[in-house]
Amino acid sequence: MDNTRYKVLLIEDDETDQIAFKRLVKDENLSYDCTIAGSVSEANSILDADEFDIVIVDYLLGDGTAFDVFDSIKDIPIIITTGAGDEEIAVKAMKAGACDYLIKDRERNYLKVLPLRVENVVRHKRAEEKLEEYDRLKNELAVTVSREIRTSLDVFSGIVSDAMAGVLGPIGDELRKNLGIADKTIDRLAKIISDFLDISKIETGRVQLRRTKIDMQQVVSEALSLLSESAAEKKIKLLAAYPPDPNFTVYADHGLIRQIFVNLIDNAIKFSPMGGTIHVTVRDLEDEVQINMQDTSIGIGSEDISEVFNSFVQSDKYAGPGSHQTGLGLYVAKQLVVTQGGRIWAESAPGQGSIFCFTLPKYSEQGVSAAEPVKISQKS
Repeated sequence: MDNTRYKVLLIEDDETDQIAFKRLVKDENLSYDCTIAGSVSEANSILDADEFDIVIVDYLLGDGTAFDVFDSIKDIPIIITTGAGDEEIAVKAMKAGACDYLIKDRERNYLKVLPLRVENVVRHKRAEEKLEEYDRLKNELAVTVSREIRTSLDVFSGIVSDAMAGVLGPIGDELRKNLGIADKTIDRLAKIISDFLDISKIETGRVQLRRTKIDMQQVVSEALSLLSESAAEKKIKLLAAYPPDPNFTVYADHGLIRQIFVNLIDNAIKFSPMGGTIHVTVRDLEDEVQINMQDTSIGIGSEDISEVFNSFVQSDKYAGPGSHQTGLGLYVAKQLVVTQGGRIWAESAPGQGSIFCFTLPKYSEQGVSAAEPVKISQKS
């Protein structure tokens, strides 16, 4: 162990154990700056006023238990000590956020291994913090580069559009054909970058939900209109159906809902054959609205369907010509559904098309709230 000093808070109501801990620090010449609290209330006061590298807390305290101080221990590694035979309590403490535990014995031999446990726990915590910082810097760099690329693509797209429109002078058929290919390539790259930036916002908690009262029929119409040209290129029919007298009012973010539809329908278009059909239906459930999108694609096998909403996952077995993707669109759609309290899933079989379904909670006066930043775990 090196000479790095650690700020240590010991929460222990047994005076004999306090003295034994002080003797350990002195005899072993440990580089600890120690503070000792003898109760839950004293520990909470100390934690409100100071920061520590590690907290060592006895489970059973005079005015409560170790769990009563866990809320005050913000992002600090914890070692819990318990009486002999309290392994079950120790396991519960680990599940609640403790990093390690020691079983006390009458001879206090547990103190002999305490310094090594402290060293391991603190080092592990600091290594995690460094990795998180590296990850943050990596993401910031990736986002910055992506934005620069998107800006450049906007410039290229403008030049290509001007050339195809004849603004830069007359062009031949062969050049027009090549410019059309370039234009579609730019659009595809721009979509990939947009998906990546969306993921970055979701996973760093920068998604702002601006929930309002929304008519789902209106959003469906908007999404189908946005993708009508893309569908027409493959002669795919976009259809929508609603039951009579529906109540399709949801409480959600209008822009994010539209993006969910666009991502799901765009995915269906890419995997559907020429002349296929995409059928959107909206169902009125008791507390939710459910949307089903059924396509005539080649379908997805049971071994792959559980993976379709994961990032950067796409099964090449079901990819058709021109359907190359990153797998980001469905991942983004899933996260945006989850952020708004909904559920999303897929039903499919090879050769039988696919149905992508999601739900959103209905609007109610009790559910109204202001804009909310939402952070989604990658394990969602």
